[in-house]
Amino acid sequence: MKPKILIDNQEKKGWTFADYNCETEIVNLDTGDYCFVGGESILCIERKASTGELAINIGLCIKRFTAEFIRMQSFKHKYVICEFPESNFFYFPEKSGIPRNTWHKIKMNGKYIHKAITDLCNKYGVILIFCNTKEEAERTCISIISEISGYNYEDIW
Repeated sequence: MKPKILIDNQEKKGWTFADYNCETEIVNLDTGDYCFVGGESILCIERKASTGELAINIGLCIKRFTAEFIRMQSFKHKYVICEFPESNFFYFPEKSGIPRNTWHKIKMNGKYIHKAITDLCNKYGVILIFCNTKEEAERTCISIISEISGYNYEDIW
């Protein structure tokens, strides 16, 4: 029997895995956005949609964000998967999803955000993955879950 993919109930506009051979369930995950039934204590996948989301996490929400990384330390497999290419940091705040009329309020640049997320991942042993699109990021997530769970969710390709 294939394991169900678990999606955190706080996840907004996340991955649905509709194109894959899997069942999903929305649950309360204490840490991260995705894992699978039976893998809750070994796998933690955090999704990031944009450099703008990371800017908020690194700025206004740094205490909560750091606490999540501290909790992630207990997982054997831990990832942050970004739905955007690493080069988006060079264009920040363009391509960030932050409304242009608020850019003048931003107190950090893309280089700072990139260094901060890289430093957090390095400090807490989290693998940081950049993808070109939301679809590629979803495929990356399903590949990681397939590898760790031992079930090939991608067998319908």
